[in-house]
Amino acid sequence: MPTLLRTLLLCFIGTSLVSCDSKSSRPAAGDLDFSVVSPHRAEGAALIELRGPGMGPVTPLDTRLFVHDIGNRVRVLVLRTDPGTLSFRVTVNDVNNPPSAMLLEVAAGDNTLREDLAGYRVEYVIVAMP
Repeated sequence: MPTLLRTLLLCFIGTSLVSCDSKSSRPAAGDLDFSVVSPHRAEGAALIELRGPGMGPVTPLDTRLFVHDIGNRVRVLVLRTDPGTLSFRVTVNDVNNPPSAMLLEVAAGDNTLREDLAGYRVEYVIVAMP
């Protein structure tokens, strides 16, 4: 019986040590691609605010951008000549701790502001890690 108890105790300690040494808890610099998901057809523009530490350059992905950096906040105005997907890339110090994204305004393909942002969301995917 003591052997079974010792074996269970060793298994418990072993799994505890493995779970404490998680690689995902270490900061990992990389790139995140953000995009506006719309309940309507293709959009013309959006204003998004990102919040969080460790944000680097913001670069366009088939769009035109205007970026205003305010410390741990970055406002991004994403524009398209032809309506379509509104997206951009952000380099961050830690992809495991991404900035939060808040959609402030959206303009339809004809440049009229959407009155209701219900059904919209901003998503991101990790695209590059060194």
